[in-house]
Amino acid sequence: MSRLLRLLPALVLVVVSYPSTRWVIRYAERRGEEARLRAEEARLRAEGREEAERDIAAGRLKSRTFGLILPWAFREREVLRERLGVETEGVGDCMVSNDMVERTRGYNERMGAEIAGRFGAEALDRIHREVVTEWHRGQEERDRAWRKVQAAGSGD
Repeated sequence: MSRLLRLLPALVLVVVSYPSTRWVIRYAERRGEEARLRAEEARLRAEGREEAERDIAAGRLKSRTFGLILPWAFREREVLRERLGVETEGVGDCMVSNDMVERTRGYNERMGAEIAGRFGAEALDRIHREVVTEWHRGQEERDRAWRKVQAAGSGD
């Protein structure tokens, strides 16, 4: 019995420390995976920047998009093309891979810097704000017109 009592502290230490040891190992594995993913994302962004460099050298200014199309997106494309000569290229819908996101991010970072250098740092944001504001004003007018139609229809 006394031998068991002497081993009890060691046994408690093993039982108590086992979960934290597993956590340390998992954390180290996770950190290694995170580092690998960060390196992969950096490589993909660099590929996107290289694609942008080729387009710039060819005289093409573009902005790449993915995701759901917002109601003002088509008008924004028109304004960018008319005022700045910037084309908009949709590279994916709402379901995109991490590779596409990172490559597009790198492309747009480089292309955005080029556009800002040519037209000013706020050129893209200014056009975006203008188009969104225009759309919201138009939406308010459409809402008022719809309410009039509803009110006229309810009087019959």
